[in-house]
Amino acid sequence: MNVTPATPLTDFILYNNVGLDNSYEASLTFENASAQQAYFNTKVYTSFEKLTPIRENTLRLTLPSTSLETCPYCSFVQKYEISGNTYASQRRWYAFITNVKYINALVSEVTIEVDVIQSNLFYWKLGTSYVERMHVNSDAIGEWVQAEPISISESDFLYDWVEKVTFGSGNVNDIKMAICVWFQDGSHLQAKQISNIFTGANVAVYPDTDTGRQQLSDWLDSLGDNLDRVINICMMPYVGNYYPTGGNFTFAKRFNAQGFRQSYYGYTPKNNKMFSYPYHSLCVYNSRGESNEYKFELFKIDSSSNAALQLQWAMSPDVCVVATINDYYDDQYGRSSGALTETGFPQCSWNTVAYQAWLSQITSDVFGFAAGMSTSIATGNAFGAAATIAGQGTKTALDIARPPMAKAGSMCGCSTNYNRLGFYIYNKCLQKDIAETVDNFFTRYGYSINKCVVPVIRGREYFNYIQTKDLNIRGNVSMNDMKRIREIFNRGITFWHNERGHEIGDNYSSNPIV
Repeated sequence: MNVTPATPLTDFILYNNVGLDNSYEASLTFENASAQQAYFNTKVYTSFEKLTPIRENTLRLTLPSTSLETCPYCSFVQKYEISGNTYASQRRWYAFITNVKYINALVSEVTIEVDVIQSNLFYWKLGTSYVERMHVNSDAIGEWVQAEPISISESDFLYDWVEKVTFGSGNVNDIKMAICVWFQDGSHLQAKQISNIFTGANVAVYPDTDTGRQQLSDWLDSLGDNLDRVINICMMPYVGNYYPTGGNFTFAKRFNAQGFRQSYYGYTPKNNKMFSYPYHSLCVYNSRGESNEYKFELFKIDSSSNAALQLQWAMSPDVCVVATINDYYDDQYGRSSGALTETGFPQCSWNTVAYQAWLSQITSDVFGFAAGMSTSIATGNAFGAAATIAGQGTKTALDIARPPMAKAGSMCGCSTNYNRLGFYIYNKCLQKDIAETVDNFFTRYGYSINKCVVPVIRGREYFNYIQTKDLNIRGNVSMNDMKRIREIFNRGITFWHNERGHEIGDNYSSNPIV
């Protein structure tokens, strides 16, 4: 068999101002190989034809070493000449110039390292891989909520007051107060349910107004000797009509939840993750300083951009008002985020029949004792006065020391005036400079993904950053290049989009989805 000899040759091009290096922190994307070559043609410094083949990544150029100082990048095409005909490879290889060696004044030896990204850019396909972080091509609020490697502390946040729900009799309060009287209805307890709570007592409710208080006082006076039937008198929030004609034990305070997603004290974020937890949230406080934090992204906001703080309670002597965010994610009452309570509503006091009888008796005894002592002294009978003291003093002291319960209930029963009891809604977000720092990090490096998806290297205006943990890649690429590409993606790489006219390091104020 005859073998036609072939002479291997190399066409070699030097580039400057490309911006690529073998750290692979950044690379370029193009629509196709023709666009790729057209771009690099604008960066040509000089070119050579029919050089001796590149062996062991080195070749000699008829250029002084000083001319190569500004040319860190190159490309080459392997060609073969057979019987006077030249045949070129279909692939152009791009490479970094990693070293320049002085041979003589006109000759230099260069060492190259193939750029495995640019050389194979149109020969691979990325499959579903475990992606740690990347720029995403959809950015709805609440869509990306993975934790980020960003250190923030409570001191980095500010709180803006949004709304409040308070209890009291004044017009400034959302929920009025009522006076509830729990009493026995007869000679025996009659089991029943009030507000779905089992009880053996009955209840009457009066509004906490001048008229309502007078009505309660008149009713208590009307009991006479039956006043001991009163079990408890307490204050409680009440909405609607008064018992027994009806009433509500729920209240919803609506507030604008969408309006706080626009800026951070004059700084408008570029990434919508800034409007999700933990960078932006809603806090509800009670009067004791206890709080619960809610995630805005889990709100079911209505068509008017409003959400609601839902309050629920039941009629009982020890009222506890529970506050949750209404329609919170898939939980109607926000139980998945916990609930905040307000307690400490006043327990009232009143005089019992036993106390009134004791007070009447002790008053009579004291007055009689004082009168007898005065008569003895006036007649000069000091001994008689002493006897009066001896005879009456023991009983009076004992009676005073052991009176029946003076009052039922308690004058206190709460740590603060009930007009201050309530819930206070605050918008919690980062301070302006902290918000800008975090937002710029997202602009530069995308979001934490931490799941298996197909890596995205295009879709943003300027660049796409991607970092994988286990890249799934296949294609017409050598095993060594495939291994190197996996290493590069796993460490993290930024692809700048030259197909849209951008070069590596373009100044940018944002990196929007296109």
